Amino acid sequence: MFSSRHVSFSCSNIDSSNMRRMLPQLCLSFPAQSQINDCFAGYGLDKDLAGKITTGAYLDKYQHTLNPLVKIISEKVPKAEAWIGETAAAWHSGQMNTTNTFLSGFWYLDALGTAANNNVTAFCRQTLIGGYYELLNKTTRDPNPDYYTGLLWKKLMGTRMLRISATVNTSSLRLYAACSSSDIQANNPGSVTVAFVNIADVAFLASQAPPMGRVGTPQDLGTIEYHLIPGDGQMTLQTTAMMLNDKLLQLDSDGKLPAMDGVVRSGSVLVAPKSYGYVVFPDANFDVCM
Repeated sequence: MFSSRHVSFSCSNIDSSNMRRMLPQLCLSFPAQSQINDCFAGYGLDKDLAGKITTGAYLDKYQHTLNPLVKIISEKVPKAEAWIGETAAAWHSGQMNTTNTFLSGFWYLDALGTAANNNVTAFCRQTLIGGYYELLNKTTRDPNPDYYTGLLWKKLMGTRMLRISATVNTSSLRLYAACSSSDIQANNPGSVTVAFVNIADVAFLASQAPPMGRVGTPQDLGTIEYHLIPGDGQMTLQTTAMMLNDKLLQLDSDGKLPAMDGVVRSGSVLVAPKSYGYVVFPDANFDVCM
């Protein structure tokens, strides 16, 4: 999968001072990629793992671990790309009914946003099939919730990240903005997509402020919204069922993926408690995204 021109590091045994000293020597001959492995926020045998995932302290671990590694790579080997080669919400094969459920998505979407904001160019999720952090159920081959979350990221988010600010406690409502994907930009140049993770027990009503780089006159920006919530009807976070805009996501009788369409709205965006998802602003006309 990887060429011989990469250097691999593990998040689980970081010695930043030693890495800062050794990395330039290692990469003199291998400048192409620096692969960051074993980036896990928690431990699969932690009996309190389920309760920790929806806390700011738990989600912040990824930023605190990743940022110094990427910074060192950028400083010492500026031509290298940072790749995450193995990652999930918890190591030791994850945890049954936790890292294979809707609950894992709080970590997953937040980690995707954190990695993108740190200029990580490849994010390899552990794993497609196997363990309790698998994206596909090993028995049925049905997608687990994180599969759909990652699929929507690829569909909606582009590769150019943007700064975003909010007037609420951002440790509870976590936001990541990017120029929309190339497929969206083809029809809506200048469009912006925001990924959101709400770990609070309360809803947020988010009003819009036009971005500073917007081209044209200010106006109410319409949205295309993708709200992900538990799909068991009880809002149970530890369920393998997930709804997109109140529609259950499941394979059809031929084993094909469901349509994953957004809902077109205008005005403020209502973010449900303990939910995550994406909001596309197709008419943002943001100059750096054109």
